[in-house]
Amino acid sequence: MSSCRLTVAQTWLGALCLLGRQPDRAIDAAERLLEFEPDSCWGFFIRGGAYRHKYVEAAAAGDCRAEWAEEAIRGHTSAVELSSGLEIFLGWLGLALGLCGRQVEARVVLQQLQQSARYNLPTSFGFVHLALGEIDAAFEWFDRAVEERDQIMVPILSYAHFDPIRDDPRFAALLRKMKLA
Repeated sequence: MSSCRLTVAQTWLGALCLLGRQPDRAIDAAERLLEFEPDSCWGFFIRGGAYRHKYVEAAAAGDCRAEWAEEAIRGHTSAVELSSGLEIFLGWLGLALGLCGRQVEARVVLQQLQQSARYNLPTSFGFVHLALGEIDAAFEWFDRAVEERDQIMVPILSYAHFDPIRDDPRFAALLRKMKLA
């Protein structure tokens, strides 16, 4: 199998492991991807997402794993840098910063998104607002994301960061709008 096929396979494997809430397997896939392609923004994104998931789960259980927060932020920061600041990765970085307790830095990311001359996916804004605990603003952006058919909303039922708002009636409304209810 060519190295190109291997990197595509590892990228998809890592993404599916993230969505399947298997962060350790996602980290393994990201590490293999980074062996083939050391400057892969997707490898760092998957790695950062997996550590973000591990950190949030541990913190919810009362176990603060600062090293996991740092790995999450480092992975997302590398994805942003290696993608030349692509806003999709910037939104995920803002999510990681906010969920890992670095609100001031998450707000800086939000300002970067607001000041960007390029189109930004509504989910990028929604993720940062969600991580900052600004639930009303997050739902406004998620509603807009559904209206604009933002593809990042497709796995809404799998995203762990939506867990805290699943009982909100607005979440059920999003699912109905997406025909997932």
